Amino acid sequence: VRLAAEMGRDFDGELVRFGGGKLWVDGSMGTGDAWMSEPLDDDPLDFGSHYFSNTDLDEIVSLSEELGLPLKLHVNGDAAVSAALDAFEVTAAARGGLSQVHVLDHLVLISDEDRTRIRELGLMTSMQPSHYLPASFGDTAQRWGERFDHAYDFRAMLDAEIPLAMGTDWPVWPAPEPLVTVFAAVSLASDHGLSVAEALRGSTVAGAMAIGRSDVLGHLDLGAQADVVILSADPLAVD
Repeated sequence: VRLAAEMGRDFDGELVRFGGGKLWVDGSMGTGDAWMSEPLDDDPLDFGSHYFSNTDLDEIVSLSEELGLPLKLHVNGDAAVSAALDAFEVTAAARGGLSQVHVLDHLVLISDEDRTRIRELGLMTSMQPSHYLPASFGDTAQRWGERFDHAYDFRAMLDAEIPLAMGTDWPVWPAPEPLVTVFAAVSLASDHGLSVAEALRGSTVAGAMAIGRSDVLGHLDLGAQADVVILSADPLAVD
């Protein structure tokens, strides 16, 4: 954490900027290693993987706040989300709140109660809609059973008034095109999906919020950086 905070001070220019620290709380949903509160349907002893104790997470989050380091936490399973939130709550209680823009990333499965905790803590969230399609046809959908019906619920995040950024997960994920993300968020997640306008906001305005650059990125306003894409048609008007 101290090294990451030092890098944040050293790389803070217009061309190269250090965005914060990344922490893998659990494994990947795609490999069956997401940390779950209940075991996988085909193995009563398999709860997935996690890499830090509660004490470790408490210390990491507390130190990151002390040093002014924003964190991005990889949390796939519902148990990973809960453990991360426990750590943020401990630090928020000790310091009277959180000062950094911390992001919970992936959030494949999350309880309604934890959505409330995210909103109350003022955390950002980030999800990758293009992950949904292959996941729905893979082994995980079968191994999660009925829980998969509640996975990738983008709609529930916005309904809970939680800021939601959306990205491609490139280079881990082989689809770097932002419009694939928008299409997936709108078309591939049944009643969990978003409107086109909501998906575009998640890929622009909310994305800038997640990296602490909403003053100059994610919108076309006077004084913002001219990061412009020209499309062949109006995405709000096409099918």
